[in-house]
Amino acid sequence: MPDTRVTKAKLKNFFFYSKWLFVAVIAIVFVVTDLLYTTTKYRSPDEREVSFQIVTSYVETETGLKDVAAKALEAGKVFDPTLEEVTFSCIGYNPDDSTDTYGYQKYYVMVGSGEGDIYMVPKSLMKSLASQGYLVPLEGYIDEGILDPGDVDLADCTFHENPEDEGYDPKATHVYAVPCDNLNAMMEENIGMNNHGFYFVIMAFSANPDTSAYVMGSVIGELTAPEPEWYTEAMAARTESTEEGTNVFDEALGNAGY
Repeated sequence: MPDTRVTKAKLKNFFFYSKWLFVAVIAIVFVVTDLLYTTTKYRSPDEREVSFQIVTSYVETETGLKDVAAKALEAGKVFDPTLEEVTFSCIGYNPDDSTDTYGYQKYYVMVGSGEGDIYMVPKSLMKSLASQGYLVPLEGYIDEGILDPGDVDLADCTFHENPEDEGYDPKATHVYAVPCDNLNAMMEENIGMNNHGFYFVIMAFSANPDTSAYVMGSVIGELTAPEPEWYTEAMAARTESTEEGTNVFDEALGNAGY
């Protein structure tokens, strides 16, 4: 007759030889639970969200920009009561780095799949997107007071119409971007990005370009700030060199964490 009694020794032996089975079961339950949450949690429809995609190697989106997003959401609801969410994400791509193949692939997948509303891009990408017809003209929003670009020169982001545009007029020009050079609050530690040389653009595939233009203006207002003293000094000394032959400007950027 088999011994079916449950004893302390049997339990100890069972748990000793089965511990990895329990670990595996717990891990599987955790993964399945996380997957179910991720796939079933509520996500705002595209037309009720304004998504900023920042095309740079790194920017802190979980601290300072979260506060900016929250304020922009409240401002945006005044213009569009159906607005539910404003978000900032970093694509993690440096177009000046030819070895950044992963960032290159991610950027083009994002653009190709129509993800996001407002992109913050360096000049090279801004001009490329404009020439390919990816950008929404902004002068109408500026004229109507929906978008306040701030005190910036729009000349270098004004281009002739794309020949593939409907009703193409070879003499017509449009403002396709807003320079970010005044958004110096981005250089603060809680965001950590050098904003100079970047531009805000609204992508033609945006589900809500009107609301995006208004929210962009709000974000520009929030982030506009005087240049940090260290940056101003570094710019003034840009052509100087230290005794070691290091450019003072580059050294100052390095000391500031850029």
